[in-house]
Amino acid sequence: MPLTEPVLRALLAAASDRTTGSVVLTKRGTAQNRRGTYGRCKILVNRAGLPAGTHPHTMRHAAITAALDAGAPLRDAQIFARHSDPRITTR
Repeated sequence: MPLTEPVLRALLAAASDRTTGSVVLTKRGTAQNRRGTYGRCKILVNRAGLPAGTHPHTMRHAAITAALDAGAPLRDAQIFARHSDPRITTR
């Protein structure tokens, strides 16, 4: 799936000078785990004024839906979503 320019810039900024390892690190420099990701997401959701129920999975769903709505091939969206069956991607 192609990245938009703002997403690419954000990822490059997060990675800094690193070329391997995790993109998002904790304040201690360790890889961000699932719990930390959800906590950080909650903070950013509140800051952005998004609905309280917004979490990483809803953002993932929104990204896949937006890609399909923008004309991305179903197979590309399926691979991005890691769905074994394209019928799951089109629900």
